[in-house]
Amino acid sequence: MSRVIVTGGTRDEVAPIAVFIKNIKDTCAHLFDEAVVYHDGIRKKDRELINSIFPTRFIEYKPDLVSRNDEITTYFTPMIFCKYECFRLLKDYQQVVWSDYDVVVQKSFDDFCKTEEGTMNILKSVKTVRDMFYKDIVNQDILGYDMTRMAVMTPLFAIDDSIKDADKIADFCYDKTGAWDRDLYLPEQAVLGLAVQEYGVGLKAFEFNDYACYPTKAKGDEYIIHAAGQPKFWNGMDNPDWERRYREWLALGGSPYSEFRKRLTRKVLLVISRIRGVRKKEHL
Repeated sequence: MSRVIVTGGTRDEVAPIAVFIKNIKDTCAHLFDEAVVYHDGIRKKDRELINSIFPTRFIEYKPDLVSRNDEITTYFTPMIFCKYECFRLLKDYQQVVWSDYDVVVQKSFDDFCKTEEGTMNILKSVKTVRDMFYKDIVNQDILGYDMTRMAVMTPLFAIDDSIKDADKIADFCYDKTGAWDRDLYLPEQAVLGLAVQEYGVGLKAFEFNDYACYPTKAKGDEYIIHAAGQPKFWNGMDNPDWERRYREWLALGGSPYSEFRKRLTRKVLLVISRIRGVRKKEHL
């Protein structure tokens, strides 16, 4: 079986992405034929260094989306929507596993990579699909779906080529992200929660705290710890394994992490979104 591990982020976070790839190489290289990194302009030198660590395919990603939702442009980035591309990758690979890169993989997660026909492996959540949207929903089409189902949480998920209409699922996600943007609180999770209903994709849930445990709650036996929110491992949260791999990345000549460009970009995007008439909404 050809299996790929996928992540994606901006060029400003090439160092955390590189550390993630080193982490995969160290803990579960046997699971994956290669990595795929979606990016918005990572330098050639850094791409070559990452590829020397573990075979990595780089795909430049520029989603054709204009959002009226400032949560997307200032808290998140449009790069979060590269998760939709995992469905398109099923043309090239039998199995695709997505992972956010703000994680530390502590041991190989073989069981999570075992998918069943027509089913998406996700993380169990107490949140519902409804929790992924703002309080007052503008587009009433959204309410035609079952909003009480478990939310599709996306720090880690796995799919395989037994899923039907994979390209159509990706098209649906992009189309609805644009159409529903004012209603999306956790954007890609909201849309994917309805996409799996639309196309009849089954869901198999794994324990969240085994595969995405927040570092301050970790007991040490988790497969993956996930620095959701702020701070991250690279800007204030201490983790010796992450720090060691970061030093190794710098020793290779890789670019260091810097907040400057990222902060400036977010300020510019905030101004643009406000000019466009963003409507700030209340969550549940």
